Amino acid sequence: MLMDTFTGTTLQWFTGIPDGHITSFPQFSKLFIEQFSTNKVKPLKLYDLFNVKKKEGEELKDYLNRFCVIRVRLQTHDEEMMVAAFVQGMTTEPFSDSLIKNPTKTFSEVRERAIAHIEAKETILRKNGSSRSKQPKPKESN
Repeated sequence: MLMDTFTGTTLQWFTGIPDGHITSFPQFSKLFIEQFSTNKVKPLKLYDLFNVKKKEGEELKDYLNRFCVIRVRLQTHDEEMMVAAFVQGMTTEPFSDSLIKNPTKTFSEVRERAIAHIEAKETILRKNGSSRSKQPKPKESN
């Protein structure tokens, strides 16, 4: 029996249907789908990219990765909108300023510039870290 396969919320919903309310399997099927179709994962739309925001203190690399994960799931290639969504989601910082002053037409250009910016920043951090480690330690005073 079909009812024996229901558990939890599904069983509660089914037992709450008044006797005689369902008169056919197509009617039951329609009611079931109406009740539980909201649990389906909705396909992403282009405007969902505008909800991706760079968090305060988040590295550009992490924001770019989060943005790209959603971008890949989209079935659109509207480059202008992807660029606009990425820029709008940025916090005010030198890289976002550079995108505004020197706009790009494609998201792949944005990605290339972001990667170059990330690599340059990482190089500077490595150089600063290695130059600090080469500095002589201050002598202890007695």
